[in-house]
Amino acid sequence: MRHIHAAAIALGLALGVIAIAATHGCSASAVKRQAVAADAIGRTLNGALPSVLQAYKQQQLDVAQLACGHTTPCADPEAARDAVMAVRAKWAPVWLAWELSRAAHDAWADQLDRCQREADAGDCAPSLAGLAATAVEHATELRCALRAVGVDDPLPGAAVCGKDGGL
Repeated sequence: MRHIHAAAIALGLALGVIAIAATHGCSASAVKRQAVAADAIGRTLNGALPSVLQAYKQQQLDVAQLACGHTTPCADPEAARDAVMAVRAKWAPVWLAWELSRAAHDAWADQLDRCQREADAGDCAPSLAGLAATAVEHATELRCALRAVGVDDPLPGAAVCGKDGGL
């Protein structure tokens, strides 16, 4: 969980940079700030994935062992299978949010690359503002989905999520 904590801090800092960059036009320096933020978000999400996968696997193991009565061989394999399937269903929003966040980030990063190659970065403002906002929205959904499955989001000023952890 320490890796998730560090990743969440880096993600929060990157999201703050995005918010600042998105509100300050799209000059070459603003494009550069967004590119730095996009890179930080990409690295953060990639760095957090192993810890998130470990939490996912551990939850499945825990419920299977509990359903089996902590015995080998399992006293009730059907109950263990059902318990594992329930965990997988509970995590489905995480994987959807992860994929949406990845796709939004990729679209934003691609546009940033195009803008950095153009002579007049000011022409990028409309598309970058929307792409940055979408990336932030999906990153927030991911943070809330992780919280809903018991993965802590320890950031100060963390994402505002619903009572069940979702948006």
